[in-house]
Amino acid sequence: MKRFIPKDLLPIILLVPFFLFFIAINVFIDPSGLLRKKQEKQIAQWLNDGFGVINAINVDYRKIVKERIALLEKKPDIIVMGSSRAMIIDSSFFPDRHLLNCSLPSANLEDIIANYQVLYETNKLPEKLILCPDLHYFNAYAKSNFHLFQEYENALQRMKIVQNITLTDLIVKWIDPRYFQILSPGYFQESIRFFPAWVVGKIPRPQPIEYYETEEKVIRPDGSIIYESSRRQRTQQEIELKAERYAFKHPEGLVNYRYIDPTRELIFEKFLKMIKEDGVEVKIIFIPIHPRSYEILAQNKIYKIIIDVEKYMRDVFNSLDIPVYGSYDATQCNCVSTDFYDAVHAKPEAIKRFLSTSTGIKR
Repeated sequence: MKRFIPKDLLPIILLVPFFLFFIAINVFIDPSGLLRKKQEKQIAQWLNDGFGVINAINVDYRKIVKERIALLEKKPDIIVMGSSRAMIIDSSFFPDRHLLNCSLPSANLEDIIANYQVLYETNKLPEKLILCPDLHYFNAYAKSNFHLFQEYENALQRMKIVQNITLTDLIVKWIDPRYFQILSPGYFQESIRFFPAWVVGKIPRPQPIEYYETEEKVIRPDGSIIYESSRRQRTQQEIELKAERYAFKHPEGLVNYRYIDPTRELIFEKFLKMIKEDGVEVKIIFIPIHPRSYEILAQNKIYKIIIDVEKYMRDVFNSLDIPVYGSYDATQCNCVSTDFYDAVHAKPEAIKRFLSTSTGIKR
C-alpha cells in the first residue's frame, strides 16, 4: 500500500487560491445581480408604476412576475402566458382592456402552471387567459428546475396529481437554483468580461425609463418587450441563416424528443380543466416558427414529432371547446420569412394579422 505523504496534497493546496478567486470574482462583480435580492422587486415596482425597464439582463423574470402580481391593485382583464416568443404581445392587441403579459424567457410547462398558481393564490385570476404553448412542453428531457417550485407543487395538489420528488427537487425547493451560478465557469467568464466596467463602476444595471426610443431591449409596463435594435434591424440574409442554423443544430427543448410524455399529457390536460373550473376563459395562440426552420424540422425523422405535438394539443383544445389561433407552421398562418426576427420569434404585426382572421389559420 502506497504511503500517504503531504506532497500529495500540493495540487489541491495550489488550487484553493484559484477557487477562492473564482468565487470572489463571481460574488463581487455579479453581472446578473444574482445576489441583489431586492432587484426583481424594484423592477416590478417600476413596471407597475408605469415605467419601462432597460438593462434587465439575465434577471429572474419569474420573480419579477410574482412580485408584479403581488403588487397589483386590481385584477388584470387579460393575462398572456408563454415564452419569449409571446413577450411581444402588448396592450395594442386588446385595446381598452387591462393586459398583463406574464410570459417568461425559455418558459416551460412548469413555469406556466406555477405562474397561474401565483395568480390564483393572490386572488388575481383574470377574465381571460391567452396561452401561447410551445413545442417542448411534452418532452420529458426538457424539464427545468428554475420555476417557482412551491407554487408548482401547490398547483399539482389542486389538480390531485402526485409526483415522485427527486433529490434535485428537494434542493431547489429550499435553495434558489440561480445561486448555483456562482459556481459556474460560464458565469465566471461573464464576470471577467464585465471586470473593466466593474472597476470604474459602470456595470449596466436595470433602470427605469419613460421613453422607449432606445437601442436596448425594453420591458414595457404591460410586461411585453421591445427587442433591441440589433435584433430588429437584422438583414433578411442574417435571419435566413439563423433559421437554418437553429433547425440543423439540435434545437433546445427538442433534443431526445421521441414521444409525447404521458405524465406531461396528464398534467397539461388537468391544468386546462382546472383553469375552466376557476371560471377563466382560455384562448390559445400557436405562434409560428420561421417557415424554413419548420420545413427542416418537419422533414427530419428526429424532429418531425412537432407535427404530432400540435395535432395532440389541437385535439385536447377542441375536446374542451377552447378556441385556437395560429399554427407552428407559418404557411398555415399566411406568414412568410420576412415576418420573423429569427428562427422562432415572429414579429408582432404578423401575429396581429393572423389573429384578425376568424380561425387564425388558413383552411
